[in-house]
Amino acid sequence: MKEDKLSLKSWDMIANAYQKRYQITISPIVYSPFGPMETELNLLGKKKNKKIIDIGAGGCQKAIYLSKHGAKMTAFDISRKQLEYGKMLASENHVSLKFVRGDFQFLSSYFPRNHFDIAYSIFALQYAKNINVLKKVFSEIYKILKPNGIFVLSLDHPLRNSGFWDTKNDKFIFDNYFDKSEHSYDYAFPESKVSGKFRGSYWTISDLINSLIASKFKLEKIIEPIPIKRKEYFDKFGLISRYGVNNKKDPFNFKNLTRIPGTIIIKMIK
Repeated sequence: MKEDKLSLKSWDMIANAYQKRYQITISPIVYSPFGPMETELNLLGKKKNKKIIDIGAGGCQKAIYLSKHGAKMTAFDISRKQLEYGKMLASENHVSLKFVRGDFQFLSSYFPRNHFDIAYSIFALQYAKNINVLKKVFSEIYKILKPNGIFVLSLDHPLRNSGFWDTKNDKFIFDNYFDKSEHSYDYAFPESKVSGKFRGSYWTISDLINSLIASKFKLEKIIEPIPIKRKEYFDKFGLISRYGVNNKKDPFNFKNLTRIPGTIIIKMIK
């Protein structure tokens, strides 16, 4: 079992800066920046007394929220620092949940088969290094879910990944939708003077859907959310980025998301 040591090192390096910038609250699941909430979509169904795993839980804010509302939660993440933050929040909120550190490529090494009723992953699986790794992750999730178990994920929309915003001319420039080459990139936090280095590649919508089908999941729903204006936001995604506050270079800027989808949300059944 060979962990992704680069991701582990980088996430531990940027964990504090990540939490400081985005200020994620203990609140219902929000599936994307300015996006729909689980309380509106009800993709996970009944949660009370269900065994649920949050894959790529980060600071565990959503796992803690669900635990407070009766779910039997497991928070899974590769980063020690993120899980330490989650343990602190759980203690402050007097809730009990399981914390498991590991690489999502090897989920069935950490948990029994047919163990969870529900699995979800919010903006974490795009850190799979390539489509073959993502296929393996889907297969691993399938193994640890009970029959008829629910799996919901949200991640970067492949269309958004295929280009960039030309802010001078207020246009989105498509580059190469079919470029699947693996490359290095930085997740930068200039305000905290830290940056994490990752390796990854992009994939098409058909790559994503066919990988789920190959893993034997039954596809139930696909959502490409349009941004929603709210009186209250539960995090600072889309409001703050490496470019500053409400900057048009941020692909998750509200106006940008009204024109190019930032997120794809998919629900599957085992």
